[in-house]
Amino acid sequence: MPNIRTLNPKKYSISKHRFREVYHFAMQYNEWKAEIIKLMGSKAFVLSDMPKAHSTVSPTEEAAVRIHDLHDKCRVIEETAYEVGDGLSEYLLKAVTNEGYTYNYLRMRHRIPCGRNVFYRIRREFYYQLSKKIK
Repeated sequence: MPNIRTLNPKKYSISKHRFREVYHFAMQYNEWKAEIIKLMGSKAFVLSDMPKAHSTVSPTEEAAVRIHDLHDKCRVIEETAYEVGDGLSEYLLKAVTNEGYTYNYLRMRHRIPCGRNVFYRIRREFYYQLSKKIK
């Protein structure tokens, strides 16, 4: 597990465990996006001529509900990044949804147009705002 720093509890009022919960919520973003793509490309149908004895919900309906739920979770992460990002939302979204995307990595590979302190301040604000949204 990567070194997960906690937020200042006095300033952000987030406990160590809540921060980790929010951190891991954001880290699932890419998994959720991949699952949405997989579900949208799948053919959800029943290979049986038996009447529905146990369930009144079709596989297509289940897939649609799952896609909707995953889309909502992804949207919360994206919206929070755009609200807090201050022009850096593209970099912030990469950093909070991928392990190893540190400021140094973003500076060297993606030419992030801000300083280290600004980036980490925005990232802390992201986790704080996301924590308020996913209660």
